[in-house]
Amino acid sequence: MELIRQAWWKPRNITKTVLVMKLTVILLTVAFLNVSASGVSQYITYSGQNVSLKTVLTVVERQTGFVAFYPEAELKAAKPITIDAENMSLEDFLSQIFKSQSLEFKISGKSIFIYAKASTAVTPDRQLVNILKDTIIDVTGRVERYGAGKRHQ
Repeated sequence: MELIRQAWWKPRNITKTVLVMKLTVILLTVAFLNVSASGVSQYITYSGQNVSLKTVLTVVERQTGFVAFYPEAELKAAKPITIDAENMSLEDFLSQIFKSQSLEFKISGKSIFIYAKASTAVTPDRQLVNILKDTIIDVTGRVERYGAGKRHQ
């Protein structure tokens, strides 16, 4: 027994043990990072012509496990989609199908949120602006309109 203990504590054996431990830690770290990276990036393979957006989102849910949340009325009003994607990342795939739609998407966790694009600012009607420009409403709610020749003093 005494010989085994003495052999274990020799500097050469300790160096080998530490080297094996370091190598094991490095290999485990590389393995975990590889699994982590493949779990984050999702890829879609799908091909279809004039397919409804709802059908495409169902395929995305099946292939990736991501869940899509969307307003039903907006989805029914969406244009049909024609797409041919092979091993395309989820973000690129969604960008491709929504680029010609009046909808946008946001990915959060394992959820895809779909919503209407923000409308651009509406320019007011020129005639309405001219009418309102010459109108004064006082505190009591009385409306006074001043024409081109009359000015409020």
